[in-house]
Amino acid sequence: MKQAFPLIEQLPPLYMDLVNGREEFSTKPEETRHLIKSYYGVSRNLLIKFTDDSVDETLSLAKVLSSESAISSLLDMSIHSLPGDHGLPLQQGLPDVPPAMADAVNRGSELFANLAVGTPWMVESERSGC
Repeated sequence: MKQAFPLIEQLPPLYMDLVNGREEFSTKPEETRHLIKSYYGVSRNLLIKFTDDSVDETLSLAKVLSSESAISSLLDMSIHSLPGDHGLPLQQGLPDVPPAMADAVNRGSELFANLAVGTPWMVESERSGC
């Protein structure tokens, strides 16, 4: 519950934006800095900087957090650099399938294909080209 308080403290400005009819929630950098200075209260932070990110603002955010925010004196901040750009967290890395598992899947597919011989499913799959 203690960890939820910083989130709850950030809700009043969002609520006021909704009351005032705001529909768009992309902020200008100046507005973001103002909101961080005024409302951000999370003392422990991990900032991720991507090496190929053309819109990265990690260093300016670190500066605001460390010298201008309400939690500056309590700040525990780390900055880590990773290869890629800001789209990287959205990408799914697919693990390599172990050969034994791939073999089992293939044998299972063959088994189901053999079971389907002469059934309506086989006829339908041949008709549809599956």
